[in-house]
Amino acid sequence: MDSTRPTDQTAPGRPDDTIVVAVGAEGAAGAVAFAVQEAERHHAPVHVVHVVRAGAANGYPELLADVYAAADDTVSSAVRLARDLGGPGTVVTGERLDSGGLVHDLVDQGRGGALLVLERRATSRLHHVLTRSTLNGVAARA
Repeated sequence: MDSTRPTDQTAPGRPDDTIVVAVGAEGAAGAVAFAVQEAERHHAPVHVVHVVRAGAANGYPELLADVYAAADDTVSSAVRLARDLGGPGTVVTGERLDSGGLVHDLVDQGRGGALLVLERRATSRLHHVLTRSTLNGVAARA
C-alpha cells in the first residue's frame, strides 16, 4: 500500500447508490455492519472512508508517515470487516482522505452517495461540548 493513499481500495467516480461509511481510528464495527446490511438490501456498493487529522504531525515527515500508515490500517481493517460481513456480491472499496477537514470531508462524501453512515461514540456530554461532535457537525450540514 502506498504511504499516501491505498490505491487498491479507492473508488474513483463511484455510483450515486453507494453506501458511504465513515470509520475512525477507534473503529466503527456497528457502522460498518449497518452499512453492509443497507448495501445488501439495496444492491449497492459500500465505500469506507477515514479522514486523517494529522495536526501537529504535519511538520514532521516521519511522524506523518506513521499517521498515514495507521490510517491505511484503519481503512484496510474496515474494508476487510465489510467484505467478511457482506455476501459474495457485495462490492466494498475504501479510501483515506488527507485534507484533515473532518466534517467538511464527510459532508462531501455524503453528497456523493445514497447514504452516509456514522457511528456515535459513547462519550460524556461534557466531552461532546468541549470537543464538538463530528456526528452533530455532519448532521447540521447535511
